[in-house]
Amino acid sequence: MRGQTKAFSVDFDMKELANSMMFKISNDVVYVSSMELSCLRNNDNGGRMPLARVYSKEWWTYVCMGPSDPHPNWHLGMRGTQHRAVMWRVWKEGGTGFLYWGANCYERATLPSAEVCFRRGLPPGDGVLFYPGEVYSTSHEPVASVRLERILSGLQDFEYLKLYASRYGREEGVALLERAGVYMGPERYTVEHMPIDIMRGEIFNAFRC
Repeated sequence: MRGQTKAFSVDFDMKELANSMMFKISNDVVYVSSMELSCLRNNDNGGRMPLARVYSKEWWTYVCMGPSDPHPNWHLGMRGTQHRAVMWRVWKEGGTGFLYWGANCYERATLPSAEVCFRRGLPPGDGVLFYPGEVYSTSHEPVASVRLERILSGLQDFEYLKLYASRYGREEGVALLERAGVYMGPERYTVEHMPIDIMRGEIFNAFRC
């Protein structure tokens, strides 16, 4: 978040309580919406963008237990491009932020070196993006998961697209994302890495001139 927060209050829209939240931070309103609801409506933003723009300056999305396969999320066992596609979706839908609920939420253990177990009742990997060094390395430093590295790649893709749109406009950025075959929608995105390389290469060449 930009700047310092002097006051904080939370206002819930009761009709959509299960899937969205409205946060008032100082004089700005941040609208936080689940990607799960968009998937249920089978489109990119489920009609949420206009509502977000009417009531807030910021529109953030999040993933947690849902959405599930084949939609983008960060669960264990999903494809690499499926993890990366979370940020492609955020960019295409015009999100200004992203919220994730936890990065080291394992089952409680009695010893730091105990075997890591995912929380019962959650999809494998949900809320876990790195692992304790006491278990998985010779140091005590946290060990990044492969999924966390894919998230980084997705964030870099986001910045590439943002840079491209700053010169050529957002519509051209969306057109490139789709033309390269990277991301068309929550059920239509590449499972191969070649289209991503093509998209990045085109952006690189556009700014090399």
